[in-house]
Amino acid sequence: MFNRDSALGCEDSHVTSVAFDDDGSVLLHKQFIAPLKALMASAKQAGFTLKVASGYRSFERQQCIWDAKALGRRPVLDGQERPINLMTLTASEQVRAILRWSALPGASRHHWGCDVDVYEASALPSGQPLALTVLETSTIFADFYGWLEEYLAHQENFFRPYYGKNKGAVANEPWHLSYRPLAQQYEKLCDYQAFRQRLISANIQLIDAVLEQLPFIYEHYVAAYFTE
Repeated sequence: MFNRDSALGCEDSHVTSVAFDDDGSVLLHKQFIAPLKALMASAKQAGFTLKVASGYRSFERQQCIWDAKALGRRPVLDGQERPINLMTLTASEQVRAILRWSALPGASRHHWGCDVDVYEASALPSGQPLALTVLETSTIFADFYGWLEEYLAHQENFFRPYYGKNKGAVANEPWHLSYRPLAQQYEKLCDYQAFRQRLISANIQLIDAVLEQLPFIYEHYVAAYFTE
């Protein structure tokens, strides 16, 4: 269950499909289901309906996201969540622009199945699609994320790797939750050389520009967010 292939998103024996309601199912690490349900119950007691917008993602799924952004088929945003015209940037700049909000395949914490993006379902206006933006967290979801911050301050298992005092170069993501007991196991398996070789074999978009700066990327976009 804890092996390099699962850490890189290349196999999924560690996850299973879980349906929390009639809205569909999400893939999660088998050992993460009970803690997440307990978190949902705590949110419910506080008057919130915590839902998972995104759970496990495979290497292939993360590559689809990466390639689509590199090819201009999905928007790439700046630090203020405004669209960027990638054609005005060098290949190296394009890589870092995409990395602000999207991990390279093989480096996404979502590969582990114990990291999720969460939101408050009852606060989402009817007919309005979920965007998962910082603006949402300070407006329609402000009460929920305020409660979440208070809740997280009084326990040790859940934390937000991309929120607060940023240690690396990834944008703040208040919605991204990680389950420490499992995440720590996968962090130990995120070997730089294995990650590099997997990227080469997948031949992702912008691969040459990625490889040119991969040591920097690994340090500032991956390892910087490992638990201490």
